[in-house]
Amino acid sequence: MLNDPVGKKTPTGAKSQFLHAETYLIQSAKDYETAQKEYYAVYLGWPYPEWQAPALFQVARCDEALNQPDKARTTYEELIQKFPESEYRTQAEERLRVVDNGSTE
Repeated sequence: MLNDPVGKKTPTGAKSQFLHAETYLIQSAKDYETAQKEYYAVYLGWPYPEWQAPALFQVARCDEALNQPDKARTTYEELIQKFPESEYRTQAEERLRVVDNGSTE
């Protein structure tokens, strides 16, 4: 998404990409698939854990919304492993229990 060579690998670039992904979830017709791709772009493209962790969390939430509990489980587990100090770890652990119980709350 962010093509400016100066901003490409900055925290601001990561934030911009994250916010771009968010727009796909706030639309009236939520586009989980596109949002998920855009969140992955943050996770894979910017080395800033403060943006990677929430992006990976949102990837898993999109998995849930797309009725893909196995993928959500894998993604939450990855977040817990790669970002153990993140505030999103606790949220991922909570969502993992929900996914494991078969609920979609």
